[in-house]
This record gives sequence, structure tokens and C-alpha cells, in this order.
Amino acid sequence: MCCASMTEWAKALLEAMQANHQENEEQGHEYPLVTECAGLSRVLNRLGAGVQDFNPEFLSTVVCELSLVVSQLRAWYTAGVGQLLIAVLKKVAEQKDIPPRPPSGADPGMGALKLLEGVVLMCTALHLPQEVAALVEELLRSQRVPHKVSSARLEAAIVCLCGEENTPSVIIPPRVMLTEFGCEEILEEFAKKLIPSPEDVEHVSKAKETIIKVQQIVFPRARMEFFGGSVNGFETSASDLDCAIMLSLEEITSLLEAAPLEEGRGTVGPGHSETAGAWRQKSIAIRAAQALTKQLRESPDLESFDLRVVKNIVGGRVPVLKLETAKVAIDVTFNNLLPTHNSKLLRSYADLDVRVQHLVRLVKMWAKKRCVNDAHKEKADPMWVDDTHKEKDTDKGTLSSYSYGLLVIHYLQYVGMLPNLQDKRLLDPAVIATVGNVERADGGHDVWFMDPASEASQAVIDRWAQTAPKRATLHGLLAGFFRYFAYEFRLHSQVASIRHSKGQVEKYQYFREVVAEKHKYFREVVEAAAEIPPQAEAEGSFRLPKLERDLQEQLSMNPLFCIDDPMELGRTMCTTFLGGER
Repeated sequence: MCCASMTEWAKALLEAMQANHQENEEQGHEYPLVTECAGLSRVLNRLGAGVQDFNPEFLSTVVCELSLVVSQLRAWYTAGVGQLLIAVLKKVAEQKDIPPRPPSGADPGMGALKLLEGVVLMCTALHLPQEVAALVEELLRSQRVPHKVSSARLEAAIVCLCGEENTPSVIIPPRVMLTEFGCEEILEEFAKKLIPSPEDVEHVSKAKETIIKVQQIVFPRARMEFFGGSVNGFETSASDLDCAIMLSLEEITSLLEAAPLEEGRGTVGPGHSETAGAWRQKSIAIRAAQALTKQLRESPDLESFDLRVVKNIVGGRVPVLKLETAKVAIDVTFNNLLPTHNSKLLRSYADLDVRVQHLVRLVKMWAKKRCVNDAHKEKADPMWVDDTHKEKDTDKGTLSSYSYGLLVIHYLQYVGMLPNLQDKRLLDPAVIATVGNVERADGGHDVWFMDPASEASQAVIDRWAQTAPKRATLHGLLAGFFRYFAYEFRLHSQVASIRHSKGQVEKYQYFREVVAEKHKYFREVVEAAAEIPPQAEAEGSFRLPKLERDLQEQLSMNPLFCIDDPMELGRTMCTTFLGGER
């Protein structure tokens, strides 16, 4: 379907929104301070008056058409547009029968869900929370959206928008005080059992020695850095060993001479998912992983090492070579320095209070037991997959252990149990003048944070210690954690952050800042998924400018749970669609 084949109803809406947006730009207005010109108001009134007369076939067509242009609906959004979308979706909820599929064959139920979560819950809910909550409840009751896969998060959205006292239709567990002591001894004993035993520590230590020796043979000019669960203070007996081999310039040159990069690659445009620099870095990492794999399998010098190749994952954002000893799984990356800064930050939080360590371990254990701890990993390189592991790839697109650690820290900051070590406003100006408050890595990533053990940070830590909850228990904190993310955090419109001073950041504000910062420091377009062909076809003359398109792509990639990486600019951890359903 192209723009020309759109219904006149949808086309009139987009044309009026586009004209209104251009007029606001001329007047210097920016979202969310967008005003509705008289022309848009007239069109919205006319279109809204006709919604009740939609027959089921036309309604399905309009919903599916609008679901293909959610980026434009967000980019040119006004309050009146939100009210019109509510009217359209209410009409969907009122249908006695399941709406028929339009000529395009699209699913109107999925189209309605995309409009609801991609625009209404992200934008309209900010100024019409009660109306949006009522709409969500109507859609759930009528089962006109795919309720089997979305009912849990939509019910939670109702509670977030209306509050507990105004949502009798949703059964909410009672609130638990932070000082609740009922299961404290059991939880504390359980958390301690998750701490690696001396035998586990010894196995990890030997694995470190092994991988370092192998690195010194294969890449003698490189250096080894460790990060993740084995060093960040939240390690468990099941933690992998994560490491980054930092290649020398000579070794990189040698890899590229053996397997040159393709000419013309690294460009950016429709169909490309990475910036030129990121593509080059990824290509080097893949070559390094393949070189290490070949040496492990063929070199006589490495036969004596207790180290075997599992698989080489080349399709992800960061290529990973998965190895294992008899006791420890090892994930090897190349020139991947930023995670080492993340691990140092998390270690600083872990060292502030032992309850932080216990809580993260308990949540990680829960996530593994509930099968929601499988971060989405891309395809493995078929040349380097161990036959015995081909059936073990059960990744479900849920959250990683690192993501759960960030969520726990975010919640503990929310209840005052932890300070924000990256909030530069907390430092005295005289201290900032002495120690600085910016530390750039890889060109544009700010990896600065306050070291709690340093003298410069002592005043901040002392102030936090005076106000932090004194008798909070694991029982109260664990119950509060689950309740907060189930019924209080607005996952459709907010980003969870441990870096931002407010903690809860509106997605539109967050990604607008991210896009601006990335263009400023990297001068390349934001890394984003390739545009979906049907969407590109539907846009036609409504195609957005580059900066706005980058922003909308980021919003489309993060429609549900979204977690800010505290160090890597523009990186967010989120679930896939199927992972979100789980």
C-alpha cells in the first residue's frame, strides 16, 4: 500500500497534521508545546464526527493504515490527535464481532494494539490519563486486541494511570512496608547461598588464568579486561566469565590484511542497521573471534588448555565468542571497553550496602527460574558452532542479568536506598573544578561517576547515609521491587535510568536527547533498525526529516520496557516483542 492508495480519511488526517507541524516549526514551537492551528482543528472535528458512522470494513482499513504511520502520528502529535485516536479505538472496542481484515490482509487487532501502545499510551496518556485508562479497559473487556499476549501489561497500565484506589477491576496485591520482617531470615539465608562458594571462586580464577594465557599466545600485543557478573559485586555460582580482548593496532591491521573489509560497506541508509564506525568495529571483532576459534581448534600450542569453543555469535550488536572450561562458561568480546566502566559503576553500588548485593542476586535467581533471563541473541556463525550445542540456543528476547541489576539499582534509588553516583549536581562546584565531572570514552560516551571511597565524594555519601531508609528489609525491598515495576512504573512512556537525576524519564525526552547527543559526538545517524518496507511504502510524501526519523525509529524500537545504559550513550536494554509478552 502506498500513500496514494490510503483512504481519504487517513490521508486528510496526515496532511493536516503535517501542515500543522510545519506551522509550529515556523513559529519556533517544539513538542510537547505544540499548538493546533485552525486548519487542523477543523479537520479533526470533521474526521471525529464521522467515526461513529464507520462500518466494520472501513474501520479495519483505517486502523491498519494508521498503524503503519505511528512515527508520523507521534512526530506531529497534538492533544486533538490523541482524542481522535481514542474515538477510533473506542469504535473498535464497541464492535460486536471481530473486525474483518482489510484488503491488505493486515490484522486489525494487532493494528489497534500498535496504535494503543505506540501512540496513545506513549503520548495521549500524559495529558488524558483517565480517558486512556477507560479505553484500555474497554479494549480488554471486548477482547478486540490480542488480549492473550497483552492483558498483563495493559492491566498494569490501567493501574499506573488511575492509581490503586480507582481500579477495582484489577486485583492488586496489598502494599508491603519496606520494614516488613516476615520472611527476612529465609530470604537472607537464601541470598547468602547464591554467593559463589570458595570452589566456584577457584574455578573462575583458573578460567581467568586460562583465557589470559590463550590470549597471550594468539594476540600477544593485546590486553585482557574482565567485566560483568564475575567482577561487578553481584556474582553468583552460575555467573559467566565476561572478558574483552583489547587488540593492538598491529593486530587489527593483520586481521584486516588477512580478510579485507568490503569496499563500499559501512554506509548508512534504508536497509542498513549500523553506522559506518560501528560496522567496521563489528567486522574487526568477527575476524578476531574467527581467528581465535581457528587457533583453539587447530593450533598444537593450545591443545593442552581446558577450553572449548561453543559458538561464535556474529549477528548481535557486539559479536561474542562463547567458550567454556569444564566448570565455567566464558564470553569473549573484542575491543569492547565500555562494559568495564559499567562493571566498575555497579561494583561501587554493590559495595555501598550488602542488601544491594542480596537483592540483585535474589532477582536474578527469580528471573532465571521464571525463564525471563534470556537476552535476545542473534544468529551464530554456522562455521563455528559446536554440534553438541546446536539445540541449546533457547534465547527468548527477555532481559539480561545486567538489565535486572540496573532495575534493582533504579528501584533502590527510587526509595532512597541508594544515591545517584552519576548526578553531577550533587557535587560542590569547588570539587568539580578540582576533579572534573566528564570522562569521555570511545569518542562520546561519558563514563564519569563518583567513587564513593574518594574524599571528593564523601560529602555526597554522608548526606545520602543520613536520609536513606534505616530499617529496610530484604522482604520489604523485594516485594516493593516487584510491585513498583508491575503497577507503578509506566513502561509505555518512561525509561528506567540510574543515571538521570529523576530516574523515570519520559521516552520522548530521553530519545530526543540521545539522538541529539549522538549526532553531536559521532556525526553519524543513530544506530537503528532498518525500516520496515510496508511502513516505508505507507509514508510516501509523509516521510520525516532525518533527525526526526532517527528519533521515531528509536521510539519504535523501544515500545515496551526500556532501560537506559548508564555509560553507553544511546544504548537501551529492552525486550523483543515476544520477550515482552513473556
